[in-house]
Amino acid sequence: MAEINIEKKRSAMPWVIGILVLLLVLWALWEIFDTDTVEPAAETVTPAAALTSPVDAAVRMEPIPTPPPPTDADDSQIPVSVIVVGPAEYVARPVAGTARVAEVVSDRGFWIEQGGQRIFAVLAQAPNMEQAVDVQAGQQVRLSGVVYDSSMVDRIEGGLESQTRELIDDQPAFLLVDPRNVTVVAEAAALAG
Repeated sequence: MAEINIEKKRSAMPWVIGILVLLLVLWALWEIFDTDTVEPAAETVTPAAALTSPVDAAVRMEPIPTPPPPTDADDSQIPVSVIVVGPAEYVARPVAGTARVAEVVSDRGFWIEQGGQRIFAVLAQAPNMEQAVDVQAGQQVRLSGVVYDSSMVDRIEGGLESQTRELIDDQPAFLLVDPRNVTVVAEAAALAG
């Protein structure tokens, strides 16, 4: 009798299961190491247009307090030389230091410069005229204030000149300075001579 060699047909099921398991592992790794997904921040700033209640509007209009003048013991304030490099990283943080007034734009807006870097500074509304400060280009000033981003401009009390407001809108961040916290250290003429 002749022997007939019958080959058993192999099932494709182990291959299908293997591919499914491999896809499942790849998907799990993708989810674990995917860095493109941005998680919402725990604390977000509500845009002004989204504010609906009178309580929200009242909170939005309160100015961020300007810190008191720096003291020798106060090491919590960031030096001006640090924030001029990347001011947007220091929003809502107190700043203190000495810088040169590079350009005066308006009664309340001026550029300060240190180490070749500039940041736009805005004087907060002075409680009375005796506390107002008159800065001039070229002066060396000691000041302290708080870093704001351009979306916080509505928190500044008192009307800002249109030119000052436009410059704020063009900046990622600016420095809000209480006029009582600005001291002229050296006049422009003394620095030039």
